[in-house]
Amino acid sequence: PDAHKPIEPIEPNKPKEKNTKKEKPELKLEPELSDSDKIREKAKERAFKRMAALDPNFDPKDPYAFIGKIIKLSYRDYKIWYDTSSFMTDALFYEYLDERDEWLTAGGGRSASSWYMSTKKDLEKRFPLL
Repeated sequence: PDAHKPIEPIEPNKPKEKNTKKEKPELKLEPELSDSDKIREKAKERAFKRMAALDPNFDPKDPYAFIGKIIKLSYRDYKIWYDTSSFMTDALFYEYLDERDEWLTAGGGRSASSWYMSTKKDLEKRFPLL
């Protein structure tokens, strides 16, 4: 019956209709954290809050209290080492870390990769808590 309808010509100056439907942005789902990961994240968050309370300059995006050429000491370790040594002020402790970093950089000690344990032992030996 109407199988042979004439095709309507397309008007050349008529703009094409734009799709007015907004496309939904693609959702990026993060993988579900395991229980142990959730516990670690909460502990990290609590540690950051404690560190922020101890040091007004604390920045969770940069979690190091001391950064030298070799030594990179986290706020947590900085606080533990400071509390377990006989330094009277933060400035003296920071000075010790700076001198130790220079010594390690100059080739002191067995290897730069073992700076953590060697520095911890040096602190316990030279500056014991009285």
